[in-house]
Amino acid sequence: MDILRKRTWLAIFALCFIYWVYLIFHTKMAVIFDASEYESAGRLIYQNGWIDFFKTGPHREPLYPALIAFSMGWANFFSTDYQIILKVFQVALLLFTQSLLFLLLRKLKLREGVNMVAVLYYGISPALINATFSLFGEIIVFPWVVAVVLLSDSLWSDIGQKGKHGFFLAKAVLLGACFSLLVFGRGIFLYVFSFFMLPFCLWVFLALYKRRGLILLRLLLLLSAASLTFYSLSAQIKVMNLRYNGEYGLGASRLDILLGSAYKRSQPVNWRIVASHIASIPGNGVCRMFFSQQECDYADWYGSDQFRVTEVARRIEAIPKARRGQEILILTAGKITGHPFQFCFFSVVEALKMPFWESTQIAYVTYPEFLTKVYDNPLIRFGLRFFFGLVSAFSFIFVTFKLWRKRGECFMAKEGQRDTSLLFFVWLMITAYTLSYSSCYVVTRYALPIVSMFVICICFTVNEIIKPGKLNRRG
Repeated sequence: MDILRKRTWLAIFALCFIYWVYLIFHTKMAVIFDASEYESAGRLIYQNGWIDFFKTGPHREPLYPALIAFSMGWANFFSTDYQIILKVFQVALLLFTQSLLFLLLRKLKLREGVNMVAVLYYGISPALINATFSLFGEIIVFPWVVAVVLLSDSLWSDIGQKGKHGFFLAKAVLLGACFSLLVFGRGIFLYVFSFFMLPFCLWVFLALYKRRGLILLRLLLLLSAASLTFYSLSAQIKVMNLRYNGEYGLGASRLDILLGSAYKRSQPVNWRIVASHIASIPGNGVCRMFFSQQECDYADWYGSDQFRVTEVARRIEAIPKARRGQEILILTAGKITGHPFQFCFFSVVEALKMPFWESTQIAYVTYPEFLTKVYDNPLIRFGLRFFFGLVSAFSFIFVTFKLWRKRGECFMAKEGQRDTSLLFFVWLMITAYTLSYSSCYVVTRYALPIVSMFVICICFTVNEIIKPGKLNRRG
């Protein structure tokens, strides 16, 4: 049985790998919109170096442009198109993420058949294939999301264990480094880091109350090492931006998007505006079945962007760059407090879009003809999106209730209760990431970094629902 299982796993990874290799040579990245910005930034680093990157900035977060520049260097060495090299690296990132997902699922001790289907689908999902073969930066953070969850769970379970502090400290430093990589790829993870430190901070107060000296020491070591690593690494990029372009940040400020969304949510509403926003949750295509193109565009990210390029641009034009971030936050707070119910309602609407991550129509990639036809098939196009959207939402709710019922186990590190803490950090990643984006707007590709987390929730839910004995558990 073990030999059959190993061969099946080998076949799954081999099938995905063959599929990816075929797509490397039969897809083309479209250099439009954000992709053109990434390409320009990468070319600037490759041709002129990092100093010019910072002098002409602030640009987007540096990790993905660095990968593009690295690909251009190798492409020049091999005298080939840099997109081929970039796709090879991005396939490697997908394989790395798939492997980490495999490890995480095995730690949860789910049924082997469930794990196999999940890992296989993760490798061929249309949305994730799009992320792998497009010139957009989501792929760069895929593996570090799973790595952060694995490390957080490992540290959580080690807090109450007697062992060498050095290895524990090294894992805490690695957690901070992984979060730094996330932030260098997507600045939104700056807020996710704060969410992830909260449970450890709560445990500090519990340890103080119960006078658990060893636990308190290890918690303080963890928080200090992870935070010092994370903030010192991220500060390096901020200092470089401040020194060379006068803006202290990880990249080009996106606070104008936040203010644009706040402007939109403070506008008068009627039932058609509310209904069109609700209809847009599964996707803009669904909204257009019931409402006009103009109404659906307003319900989508275009609505916020209209205010960003008009009202927001006008309000911040005269504000000095050094004070612009602070003033934008003040203006945003004023809009939110003036219309708190509307802001909360539309934030919930945006949050509900996150589970609808699957899509065959993200665009920005030219596929082979047969794959284009498959992706254009209405049954596949709408069927996959609705199925995985509803299943992801249901499984997240299922996991939430399961964790609530087992909330007393969260601060225990017994072997039989390890799945509770691991599942909690999966849940926390989805929650923190979704809350961070819901204050602005959510488009499909924003959800792609946490698809692995939704896949884990789905696997756990299916594993719990299937009757015992229907599929053999792994030994």
